[in-house]
Amino acid sequence: MVPAIELHAVVGAWPIGTAGLLLLFEDGPRVADLSTLAEKGGLFAALRDPAFFRQVRVDPEAGTVVWPNGLDLAPEVLHEQSEPVPEDMFEPLLARARRRTVS
Repeated sequence: MVPAIELHAVVGAWPIGTAGLLLLFEDGPRVADLSTLAEKGGLFAALRDPAFFRQVRVDPEAGTVVWPNGLDLAPEVLHEQSEPVPEDMFEPLLARARRRTVS
């Protein structure tokens, strides 16, 4: 029997630094480090540019993060490879991410 894959939808995403994402999933906030993705080349190479990285958006239909060059990441992988954020840390992280995104 094949184990069931748990599906998780991203409902919010904010860049943190040059390669981190604060992600809000339907089951709570998480932080993902995407620093190794840019090394893969192809569409991922654009993530090396901090201005481009900050253009991350959530595609509500796909339930995941996307960038203007067509790059999207599987929400299941993002969930699996990210770390949970304690509820009391989400608001401070979000405030910091929003301040940096505005610039």
